[in-house]
Amino acid sequence: MYTFKVSSSVTVIDNFLPAHQHGEMLEVLLGADFPWYFNPTVVRYDEFDGNYQFTHSVVRDSDAERSWAYPLFEPMLERLGHPQLIRAKLNLGPRDTQNREAGFHVDYTNVTTAVFYVNTTNGSTKFADGTVVEGIANRLVEFDSNIPHTGVSHTDEQVRCVLNLNYQRPSV
Repeated sequence: MYTFKVSSSVTVIDNFLPAHQHGEMLEVLLGADFPWYFNPTVVRYDEFDGNYQFTHSVVRDSDAERSWAYPLFEPMLERLGHPQLIRAKLNLGPRDTQNREAGFHVDYTNVTTAVFYVNTTNGSTKFADGTVVEGIANRLVEFDSNIPHTGVSHTDEQVRCVLNLNYQRPSV
């Protein structure tokens, strides 16, 4: 693991998972049998913007509902110190004709947000202050959930797969 700050409030951790764990995750999530669900929008669920994605909810409503795929993410949660999950959602975006911002937003307030890049693409995560984090496989970017951010679509690979996590750090 290699950790560095890209701004005062955004931390990047490269090689977040051991290679064999990341490889297993990649194989399952991008395999032909993984269930993805169509979402007609990317950010704003109440207005159609012409963009779409496929999603899979791993954890919803503070751990009240878990996907069968949850065990695949346990090593990641262990590395994060077993946080109290609010939501864990996989996003699968199709290749685009240009790099487009989905729209600045916050997922939740007053918690921690992390984006884990399952595969490498020329898509990224952009923050309201102009900071950009490239979408590199097995990279985790962690930040205060109050910071507006947006996903940026990709043009190079067939799909872009990220895991979006929202959690409360455990009390020490």
